Formats: sequence, C-alpha cells, structure tokens
Amino acid sequence: IDNPSDDYHIYTLEWTKDHLKIMLDNNVFLTMNNSQSVPYDNPHYILLNIAMGGNLGGTIDPNFSQDIMEIDYVRVFKKDWRIINILLKGEINYIIVALVMVVFFVISFITNIIGPIIPEFIKSYDLSLVLASLLPLSFFFAYGIFSIPSGIYLERFGGKKMMIFAFAVSLIGALSISIYPNYYSILGSFFLIGSGMAILQVVINPLLRVAVSAKNFAFYSIIGQLVFGLASFLSPIVYGYAVKKKLNLEFFSIESMPWLIIYWI
Repeated sequence: IDNPSDDYHIYTLEWTKDHLKIMLDNNVFLTMNNSQSVPYDNPHYILLNIAMGGNLGGTIDPNFSQDIMEIDYVRVFKKDWRIINILLKGEINYIIVALVMVVFFVISFITNIIGPIIPEFIKSYDLSLVLASLLPLSFFFAYGIFSIPSGIYLERFGGKKMMIFAFAVSLIGALSISIYPNYYSILGSFFLIGSGMAILQVVINPLLRVAVSAKNFAFYSIIGQLVFGLASFLSPIVYGYAVKKKLNLEFFSIESMPWLIIYWI
C-alpha cells in the first residue's frame, strides 16, 4: 500500500464460523476458511503491537532506535443474525412485536386515565383549578424532561434495561400515591409515572423497527397506533367500572377515595 506509515489505514478482521477474512482499507487482503484442520473457534484477545523482523517484518534498519504506533480507534462488532434475518429476509419477531403492542397499550391507558380521575382529586382534596392543573402538568412535564436523555441512555444501556427501569419508576410512582394519598404525593407520583411513560415511548419505536422488516414497519406502526387508541378508549371505561362496582381491596383509604383502586390495580 502507498503511505503505510504516513496515513491512517483501516485494518479489519471479519470472523465467522465459516472463515476469517482480513481486509485493508475495506479491500479483502486474505481469506482463510475455517476447518477442522485449522479451527478458529476459541476466544482470542486483541493484541496491538509493532512486529519487527522475521519473514513478514523484513530487515530492520541498523540505525533504528525507536518509533511510535498511533491508533485512532479500535471497534468490535458482533453480528446479530436474528436482526439480519429480519432486515434481509423479511422475518418478523412476533414476541417482540407483541411486547411493543402491550407497551403501547400501557402507555395510552395510563396517560388517558388522568382525564377522568382529575375531578376526583379536586373533590377529595378540595383543590382549586390552579392546583388541579398542576397534576397533569407534572405528568407531561416529565415527558419533556426525560425524552432526550432517554434516547441517550438507550444507546448506552439497551432497550431491555431501559424498559425495566421505566416500569420500576412507574411502579414507585403508583405505590407512592397508593400508600400515601395526598396532594403532594400525587404530584410527585404523576411526575414519576410520566417519566416512566416517556422512557417507554422512546424505547419501543426502535424496538419495533428491529422486530420487523423495513417493508412491514409502517403496517405495524399503524397497528401500534390502533392499540394506543383502543387503550385510550378503554381506560375511562375500566376506571368507571372499577369505581362503580367498588372493587374492594380492603385498604382503609379505598372506601373514602375510590379512585385509588385504579392505582392498586
């Protein structure tokens, strides 16, 4: 190659179960088939050094004393064949799709339950309209705060950990309002639940994209919106049914504040 020591070059090793492929500046330099006689099946360390002399290194200048090897970056990638099959072959991971639809339903159900429950808060705590307006504001304020950081941390920690964290935050919010029902706990609870919903909203769209092929993504996105709409329709009905039937969990505060039943559920 020209300028081997004056310019940066990209050295690549593509290692599959079938072959080892060595590339220089994205051009294949050497391909070695993996076989029983020459097996490359065990884990290896990445070793970066200056190999000098020998058959490959060549003759060393007798006046040589020292040199520097400058490395711009080292990156390691692992192919996810499930995603490759989805993207190239049009396969669909129905388990992930079902999970995404459930999350769509949960987000919409929890978000749209706020409307019918606010009048109950006003009645239970004799709130002014100004104080009552702060409740949904805290919920949607959390959306604005956590949407961008969620995208950043999604790249760092992955969708699974972010979803677990989102549900954990929402659970803490629901428990706080259920165990200590007062105006300030509700305000904080709405903020925590809104934060969890914001994180879930950020996670599920990329998750859906890797679960279906590009040609099917628009279709399943529409299905997700239909599920979202169905949940928004059902949430006040479920709430009304729970309050009307007075589903009793035998907690002291349920009788005087029936709206708490939805948070215990």
